Amino acid sequence: MFMLCFVAFYVGYVFLSETRRYAMMSYVLAFNLFFAYKASLSLAILLPIVTVVSWTLTRFLSRSVRHRRLWLVATVGLELLPLLWYKFSAPLAILCGFDSATWRVAAAGWGIPVGIGFFTLQAVSYTVDVWRGTFRLRTDLCEYAFYLTFFPLLLAGPITRAGVLIPQLKQRVGWDKEWIYGGLFLLLLGLVKKAAANYLAVFNDWVFDTPAAFSGFENLVAVLGYTIQIFLDFSAYSDLSIGLAAMMGLKLPDNFENPYRSRSLTEFWHRWHISLSSWLRDYVYIPLGGNRRGKLRTCLNCLLTMWVAGLWHGVSWMFFAWGTLHGVGLIVQKLFSHSLNRPSTLSRKTAWRSAGVGQGRTESPALSRKTVWRSVVAWLLTFLFLMCSWVLFRAPDADSAWAMVKQVFTAFDFSMLLPFVTARPLWVLLCVGSLLSVFVGHASFVRLKSRFIRLPWWAKLLCGLLVWQCVQQLGGNDLSPFIYMQF
Repeated sequence: MFMLCFVAFYVGYVFLSETRRYAMMSYVLAFNLFFAYKASLSLAILLPIVTVVSWTLTRFLSRSVRHRRLWLVATVGLELLPLLWYKFSAPLAILCGFDSATWRVAAAGWGIPVGIGFFTLQAVSYTVDVWRGTFRLRTDLCEYAFYLTFFPLLLAGPITRAGVLIPQLKQRVGWDKEWIYGGLFLLLLGLVKKAAANYLAVFNDWVFDTPAAFSGFENLVAVLGYTIQIFLDFSAYSDLSIGLAAMMGLKLPDNFENPYRSRSLTEFWHRWHISLSSWLRDYVYIPLGGNRRGKLRTCLNCLLTMWVAGLWHGVSWMFFAWGTLHGVGLIVQKLFSHSLNRPSTLSRKTAWRSAGVGQGRTESPALSRKTVWRSVVAWLLTFLFLMCSWVLFRAPDADSAWAMVKQVFTAFDFSMLLPFVTARPLWVLLCVGSLLSVFVGHASFVRLKSRFIRLPWWAKLLCGLLVWQCVQQLGGNDLSPFIYMQF
């Protein structure tokens, strides 16, 4: 249904973008609100209010000479208020002794707005950038509303800065074959990823919901399956968003860069959900002092930043524990990376080529076999750490998480490998294929996209039909909501 609506919308967009800029933006804004309404009524009501309030107060902030810091606190506070209300009011009321069922209904209203965390962070980043003076372009209400409500970004990001999107709105939309067909390639890739994630989720959900009913081997492979599932699911939405924007002549930043290729936790956060991790760095970690105030303060800032990341995902002890685990992991890495000879300080290309991964020869013969093995071990330890952390992220409660760990260590039977592969060959194939794709470099991806762009129209149509068939076979008649839409 959405694709049919988008095709109809796209025809009008192409026509208007060639004539008048404000007519085009107004047309997109109308579609944005319609898209928000279809997502949830509360989102369609809240979004215009947040847009007008945020733009108005930030405009005063940019003109104010006195009390600019006070204006900043007030503006950011009002921008964060809906997010804080929906996420924290019910838990706080329950802690204070109010009836949980009654308060949840009152707090939710028409339901928690889908993607509230994403457009809130975009509003905050715009205000702070204006206050800092890093974004100086004069922005009218129409441009700002386009930036904050742009439908590919609305539900699950990527979190786009004003300095990326708004300057493009002030220019004439560029149309060429590479933009349109490159966007189409990302759309097809995103649909395949989502269908694969849906298929993996069936078994993963069974195990995570009742871990005690499955063996230790099945619990372990379910953790591996969810590790792959959440990457495929979220990167699929990012591909769809970036692809749709590219077809409209707008360039959005990449949100993933082979994150499971990382050899340290710091490198992982440079590759995973790049828009969120960079937002946390620029608007939480650095304002807290970053790494400029000694090791102890640096460690505390890492922990506080990851607590914010955890609570942003949801007000739950499991998300808090997930954030704590990542914060402690970052602290350990910062404290002991020197004694471990800093395997992560090698350039990504050099280290992986030295391990025999990628194209071409090893760049430096001076790299010893010991260094190569350190890189491999660092990657393996990082990947195992991430698998453990996803247990906290996915498990409904601490008892379920503990039950999974207990089953792995007390009821593990490696002899189940062959029966499991025989019973679920496609599941295993998708997992193995996804893991192998970790070692595919960015250059290979670019070449594949370029070849798709050069294909004749009938070949592109055939690719689209094959992808549609793949979606039908893997995802069934309908695809489940993206995981990150709840945030």
